[in-house]
Amino acid sequence: MLDQMRMDTADGVGPVSVAGEHGAAGLGAYSRPDSTPPTGGGVGRLSGVVPVASGRDPIDAAFPADREHGGIVRIHTVGDLEISQSRFKGELRKPPASLPRNQANQDVLDGWVSLLSPHFDGTAAVNLTGTYRDDYGYSHGLMLPRNVIRDFIAALHHERPDTFLPWCLGVERHNTGRDVLHFHAMIGGEWSQADCEQLRWFWGYSRGWAVAKPVSDAGGCVGYCAKHLLKRGAADNFDFQLVPQRRIPSRHDKRVCESAR
Repeated sequence: MLDQMRMDTADGVGPVSVAGEHGAAGLGAYSRPDSTPPTGGGVGRLSGVVPVASGRDPIDAAFPADREHGGIVRIHTVGDLEISQSRFKGELRKPPASLPRNQANQDVLDGWVSLLSPHFDGTAAVNLTGTYRDDYGYSHGLMLPRNVIRDFIAALHHERPDTFLPWCLGVERHNTGRDVLHFHAMIGGEWSQADCEQLRWFWGYSRGWAVAKPVSDAGGCVGYCAKHLLKRGAADNFDFQLVPQRRIPSRHDKRVCESAR
């Protein structure tokens, strides 16, 4: 209540005195909220404020707390009007519903899903998210997407040597602006829960941190493509290999084969 008082600087007096304080002209008191001139030191003029005898709440002042008894406890009962208003405010605080995906993005999503789904959906494929420690990342040049892809292939060959597995990989930057990149990948084949744990352990031991879980638990190919391939520029750092590479023999190999016959 005292904060509502403002000093009338035109009168040249200090803050308004509280009732019971002694000013230069005697016992201080509030003046009328009009243009009545000041009557003495310590007495100012208020602007439309109803005078009170104290800055404390009158109920709190009537029931003060002491060492044996606490202060007054206020109980507020919510009425039907407040309940309805709270429901209305809750509806206003809800985030807006997601907009329907436009036709262009839907066509892109359908194209990626039709390409990747036969190799990863309906199988025991694994979804791998891999990050790198700073010492490993900087020493292997993992600030560049091509080096991340090369390192991922090396780790895959370590886990499944001499075995071709279809894979796809999207390289992304961290939201924190970290120089070392990370990736989200899908790896085909048969991966049990123990295999996922072994892959996660190997990655954490040799490179950094990883999360490995079945593709079906991550929303399948639709969830992967919608999350990682509809971002702006995501396809620029996306790579995949779905069938074994066919090695074309060189002329020297052909001559050797012909001479061996």
